[in-house]
Amino acid sequence: MGVYACLYVFDDKILYEEVKPLLQNANYKQLLNQYIDKNLPNKTIQAETIWQSSLLLDDEFKNLQNNQNISKNVDYELLCSLFEHLIVSKCLLREPVFRISKYSLKNSFIDKAKEFDWQQNSFAFEMLKKLDGPIFWTHSSGGYHEGIRGWIDHEEAALMLEDLNNVTFNPEYQKYYEDEEKALREFLEYAVNLNKGILNGGDLHFDKK
Repeated sequence: MGVYACLYVFDDKILYEEVKPLLQNANYKQLLNQYIDKNLPNKTIQAETIWQSSLLLDDEFKNLQNNQNISKNVDYELLCSLFEHLIVSKCLLREPVFRISKYSLKNSFIDKAKEFDWQQNSFAFEMLKKLDGPIFWTHSSGGYHEGIRGWIDHEEAALMLEDLNNVTFNPEYQKYYEDEEKALREFLEYAVNLNKGILNGGDLHFDKK
């Protein structure tokens, strides 16, 4: 058993200009009811506590602010499922994708910059670590990190592309890494040409066409 993990072309502008304000809006209960009825399993709706939880997140909306804890009354799976639905339906392109292994990105790559300065990672490698994410938005389903793991914005994606020569696939994890490196570069070029970011997701649920 595993997880279908991919990098997706991601519109970070929609996340911060549309999705984040929706989740932190006082009319959040109406939004939650709409998506619960339409796309999510029938569960007890805890709109007030889930809305309050969204206000505890950091500016990037990736993790809790320091010293903050989500209420025990919050249906965490419901919160993650709602966020995943909003991201998938509003911010992601279904194709193209870059298929990744079950291993973390930081373990799937070797940082060439380490040959010259052991104290500092290359920018590209730092972005791979960022894509691995704090995994706040993943589901509690056996440790495979299904759901939204991490993302980088459009500016970071462009800089990562510029610095991509400083990382290479770890041959212990990627048998045909030369072809994979070419495919990764082409994927990044596609996203950057669209002025988009990149998101790492596992078993994301897209609506059927």
